[in-house]
Amino acid sequence: MKMSRAITIAMCGATLACCSVNSNMPNLNIPSIDLFDPHPTATVTIESNPPGAEARASSGGLCRTPCALSVPANEGFTVT
Repeated sequence: MKMSRAITIAMCGATLACCSVNSNMPNLNIPSIDLFDPHPTATVTIESNPPGAEARASSGGLCRTPCALSVPANEGFTVT
């Protein structure tokens, strides 16, 4: 029983070591999923001629020009 436990622990350790030092694997550009960080956003500056127009983003933002809106960085959006 003690020998099989030692072998199991050694195999788990070797497996974890291989996973953490795998520099020969190609980068597949798979996005990571982080459940604790908010979605990345970008700031878009909006100007109009004449100034004072209402700008409404499809993501929910609203402002009067000239202004800046925060929009999702990895999704499409429109401003009307």
